[in-house]
Amino acid sequence: MAPSVGSSNVLGQFVALPYFLTLGPSAAATIEPIVFNRENPVLAGEYRQRLRDGALVLNASVTSANVYDDNNRRTGRTTPRSHIAGSGRFDIDETWRWGFDIARASQDNYLLRYKLFDRFSFIDRNTLTSRAFVEGFDGRSYGAAQAFSFQGLRPEDDPRVSPVVLPQLDYHWVGESDRRGGYLDFRSYSYGIYRSEGTRSERTAGILGYTLPYTASTGEVWTLGASIQGDIFHVGQRGQFDAGFRPANEGFSGRVFPQVSLGWRYPFVRAAAGSRTVVEPILSFVAGPRLGGQERFPNEDSRSSDLDDTNLFRRNRYTGLDRLEGGQRVTYGLNTDTRLDGGARFSAFLGQSYRFQREESLAFESGLADNASNLAGRMLAAPHEWVTATWRFQAYREDLAAARNTAGLTLGPEALNLGVSYAFIDRASQPSLSRDLEQVSTRVSAMLNEN
Repeated sequence: MAPSVGSSNVLGQFVALPYFLTLGPSAAATIEPIVFNRENPVLAGEYRQRLRDGALVLNASVTSANVYDDNNRRTGRTTPRSHIAGSGRFDIDETWRWGFDIARASQDNYLLRYKLFDRFSFIDRNTLTSRAFVEGFDGRSYGAAQAFSFQGLRPEDDPRVSPVVLPQLDYHWVGESDRRGGYLDFRSYSYGIYRSEGTRSERTAGILGYTLPYTASTGEVWTLGASIQGDIFHVGQRGQFDAGFRPANEGFSGRVFPQVSLGWRYPFVRAAAGSRTVVEPILSFVAGPRLGGQERFPNEDSRSSDLDDTNLFRRNRYTGLDRLEGGQRVTYGLNTDTRLDGGARFSAFLGQSYRFQREESLAFESGLADNASNLAGRMLAAPHEWVTATWRFQAYREDLAAARNTAGLTLGPEALNLGVSYAFIDRASQPSLSRDLEQVSTRVSAMLNEN
């Protein structure tokens, strides 16, 4: 196949010479030696196969790398370095399937050093995730059993606190609508998290909910929701490295959390010659018991809560399940959307929530810690099918200064288009930042032919 060439400050110039091999009617492989002028060569490759009940793709590489001393001089010794990655999906029957994803490297910097991230299309360059799973889809229900392991690639990642998740069990069921249009839903999940050092815990939870939508004769749309959640935690070991997220004590603990919500929106529609405009005020009320700081429970998946237009009206605005947003609050916003007959579209949204009590578990940087939240909004303008501009923002309520901004612009048809995106994050809204973050990225995309 066509060779590729490149250069690296560490490895010098290199050339890759891929060879494509057909291995029968349903399998193929690519063998790719990569030769460097400052380092020993790498042998890389990918294997692909279709089976009667599924498919798999695996890629791997190996080299004998030189060993350097603290002064960056060769010692004369070599050490093996390698990686393996891939995925497989296989049907068991019409309801169940199983599969795997694997991603491991012998050293944390191996994939970056040898420029293998792009060669094998790794999406996440900070963490390699491996998992095995079985899942089933049956009518209005879904069940899964999974296991996960992780390899952190950043210098600050400590493998001693990297978790192994075994097992993670999920079940979700949505009932049929009753005569009023309401429906029940139930979800249960369990998982165990183990580390050589750090917090070890197990958890089982169940959530039963009822949702009743109603559209009044005046056009108002109401949604009544009620749920009750029960959790049981067991902490076998408190970690020494995850301060702020580890539980206060070892042993068993539990909670029961009922919550009700009432949502209202009133879409006004104005049809004119060549256009259609919707103006929609939105209001919701959520009530549940206050939960305080929730220090009794481990926090694995709810370590952030980023406020934006997509989650402002959610009942729980944490990113995960370990933390719940208690108390009473009202959320309000206005959504508008205009569409022209020629295909142009313009839309905007602005919203905020007000909490009647402070919630101790919500961090300041979330934008939700005070009684009144920061403002969250979105704007979209697409005057032509070749021009689309978007802007999402979070603004401090006191002075409307930007806490976060993301904007994007796309110009051109599918055959040839330019994309520009911009992001701003105020360091006060992201504690890990030592200063404000601002970045611009660009891309050009061209479609040469149908292939």
